[in-house]
Amino acid sequence: MWLWKAEELVTHNRGYKVAEFFPNFFFIGTDGGGEAYAFDISGDDATVFEVPFIGMPSDASAIADSFDALLAPPNSKASHVTSMSEIACWTSAR
Repeated sequence: MWLWKAEELVTHNRGYKVAEFFPNFFFIGTDGGGEAYAFDISGDDATVFEVPFIGMPSDASAIADSFDALLAPPNSKASHVTSMSEIACWTSAR
């Protein structure tokens, strides 16, 4: 899991044309392959999504209930992991 630095967020979102191709999302990082991590900014929900760089917004999958849950170790009280890729990303980042 690679989370972008705060000062890189706008540059990466512009570079990937997120506003054009994924208008309700704000990307915050990547898995280093074909998936981005993002928030849905159309509301006030803190859910984190995994979004394919090549695909449609409807291809997004919720992977964590919040940013804190995304960063929490699996099986902790704060964690609510919803995909195996989340576990793989967390363990590979250790």
